[in-house]
Amino acid sequence: MSFFKSFLSFQRKSVVLLLFFSLSFSFLKAQEIEDSLATFLNQEWYLTKLVIDQEEKPFIPSDLIPNLMLTTDDIEVYDDKLYSGITINGCEDCGAIILFNSGNQFAKDGFTCFAYDYCVYRYHDDEYNDILEFEYLYSQVFWEVIGSGDSFYEFEVNNEEEISFLIITDEEGNQAFYANQDLAVDNFEKHSLVVYPNPIENQLFIENFNQPIQIIIYDVSGSQKIEKTLNSSSQSIDVSQLSAGLYFYKISQEGKKLKSGKLLK
Repeated sequence: MSFFKSFLSFQRKSVVLLLFFSLSFSFLKAQEIEDSLATFLNQEWYLTKLVIDQEEKPFIPSDLIPNLMLTTDDIEVYDDKLYSGITINGCEDCGAIILFNSGNQFAKDGFTCFAYDYCVYRYHDDEYNDILEFEYLYSQVFWEVIGSGDSFYEFEVNNEEEISFLIITDEEGNQAFYANQDLAVDNFEKHSLVVYPNPIENQLFIENFNQPIQIIIYDVSGSQKIEKTLNSSSQSIDVSQLSAGLYFYKISQEGKKLKSGKLLK
């Protein structure tokens, strides 16, 4: 049961919610906003980086926190208003209700959170300082899980082939970047391809293939930066034009996806 449904069943057990997803978007004027909202909802989003006070902070997975996710529920209609539920994970699982004010804007009320001991007991462990500081920026600074009152956000969805990218911006201009696939690991067919080095500098190499392969490199907003076909492992990819930051790659062969992942420069 979603966080939103659990909340309503507790507060208003006698109320029957009307679920009519297609009709609920009558107030949206632009088709792309309607499509973005439909993509945003009922989805698992994996954090790729934060921008806090205009400083980029890429998410680096660890054994303590392998991913940071935003999970969104389906739309709900109550008193002619559009609601959904969101859950964020990290050192806590926190759920909140969001109210859509207009096409790509929503307000969030307070979170309800459940903490995990495995994080609590690591706060004084130097090995995990970086990931715990990052998790604090994500949950406490960006999402304000311990704040009171409403917080307001805008979201943007960019679709690139079979991967969707989400950007959420808070009132201070801070941003959280997500993808709807966990690109920190290979989610596709296991393959013997070797991609190196990582972090990258000027050249990227791919080994262990016999037929031509295609590689596409995207930035965290889903914008395509490099597309190239390699015919042999002796070829390399010039990545010198890429600025410092986090990128995603996808390798395919005759239209079949072989491997995907992250690149750091």
